Amino acid sequence: MKLYHADLYRLEDPDQVAQLALDEISSDGVLVVEWPERAGDRVLPEEHLRVDFEVTGENSRTLSVSAEGQRAQEMVKAMSDGGAQDSSRVVAEGGS
Repeated sequence: MKLYHADLYRLEDPDQVAQLALDEISSDGVLVVEWPERAGDRVLPEEHLRVDFEVTGENSRTLSVSAEGQRAQEMVKAMSDGGAQDSSRVVAEGGS
């Protein structure tokens, strides 16, 4: 499966995301979007996974994965240890 990456940090206006044609470019794979809030509601499909990173120390991060839609919720449930009760979110912590 192909993996595509879009970093939207430098967008100045949410309308600029249309010029990127992200759905066309990534139609045969998975699209990972950094700074999706820069695009407003124009970049995330109705069903998606969202991964948020939180800096918890010099060498550690907490990842929170949340799901929108049934398939995405099933993915989060599969990622969680033993099948979480809340199939819309899983949290993982780690560091070196």
